[in-house]
Amino acid sequence: MLKFEIKKVFSKRVNQIAMLVLLLMVVIGGFLTINDVKYIEEDGKKITGLSAARRLREDQNEWKGELTEDVLKKIVSENHKINAEAGNLDALPIVEQDKIFAKTQGFLPVREMVNMAIVGFGEYDYYKVNTLDGTNEVGVYEKRVSALEEWIEEEGAGFTEKEKQFLIQRWEDLETPFYYEYAAGWIALLSDSQIIPTLLCILVAIIGIFISGIFSDEYINKSDSIFFSTKFGRSRAVLAKVETGFLVTTIVYWGAILMYTLMVLGILGFGGANVPIQLVNWKSMYNFTFIQEYFVVVLGGYIGSLFILTVAMFVSAKSRSSVMGIVTAFVLSCVPMFLGRITLFSKIINFFPDIMFRMTEELDQFLIYDIGGKIMGLFEFLIPVYLVLYLLILPVLYQVYRRAEVK
Repeated sequence: MLKFEIKKVFSKRVNQIAMLVLLLMVVIGGFLTINDVKYIEEDGKKITGLSAARRLREDQNEWKGELTEDVLKKIVSENHKINAEAGNLDALPIVEQDKIFAKTQGFLPVREMVNMAIVGFGEYDYYKVNTLDGTNEVGVYEKRVSALEEWIEEEGAGFTEKEKQFLIQRWEDLETPFYYEYAAGWIALLSDSQIIPTLLCILVAIIGIFISGIFSDEYINKSDSIFFSTKFGRSRAVLAKVETGFLVTTIVYWGAILMYTLMVLGILGFGGANVPIQLVNWKSMYNFTFIQEYFVVVLGGYIGSLFILTVAMFVSAKSRSSVMGIVTAFVLSCVPMFLGRITLFSKIINFFPDIMFRMTEELDQFLIYDIGGKIMGLFEFLIPVYLVLYLLILPVLYQVYRRAEVK
């Protein structure tokens, strides 16, 4: 029965077309992500993709290792030397500025990290780091904590004392010194690109097309009376439909995600998996390495997908309509992000399941809540909650379809 239900899903022409569209979107998304990696050669020529990744790997791995105070001072000193030789940058033509910039690419992420540390919390000045010459202590890690404490004291009126202590503790718990190496593949995959949030939304909408007919086809084909009158029509056959929804969602979701991941990292490289995300997400309260962030992001997206698509199957079973199932999957995965712009919905929109498709955009936001007296980050709360909700709705879906009346 299970094989028959799965075969029905993938034998439909509309689902085959949807699968081709999904494959096309994954490939396009992969190429766009790969081309996000850029490199400026010594003559000012700009290259992207694989060629850029190779050059970046060579330059950045020259600084590979722990970013101790001595290493940071050397990087600051090198940055100062490059700028001193260039003279007045603003007076130089763009091409000449690009040539100067090219010399900093080996330590550019570290330069930006130092810059974020010295400008103060919530501020930004790209050229601020140029005021350092490497002769004084940089104190990046200490400044990160002190800047947060100062910001909380001045701007953190919206946080309770428990929430303030929670944030400060997270900052202090971050392991230092940071480890550094070429990580352009992970940065392009998770931090510099909008592809993953977009891809996850499209992915769920397309899987919604696949699973929309699982519980409505018999009504549409007028074969429901035959289906429910068979010996196992209201038991094993219904269970096979529930299992099909789970398997189709799982196979298509992980197939698309792994294809996209292998395409990007296979070309840009897997190096840098153990670099902390604070190298580029300076204000993140989640003390992850890039590979840890990746697993949390794709796992959260998977659980969000399971919940949304099971709700879509439930709606399809109740309404006896494939269209309603497709619309439900689309609405829950794509619409809430736009509702967040409306004041009425702004406070509750973060609890909608679609936010788990946008984790890469939200990890550096202070989305913390007091849940039963325990302070936790939004995703630490939502991922287990939606997993539980998914497990609760499964038996409801089974019972609803099992007890359906034949018309």
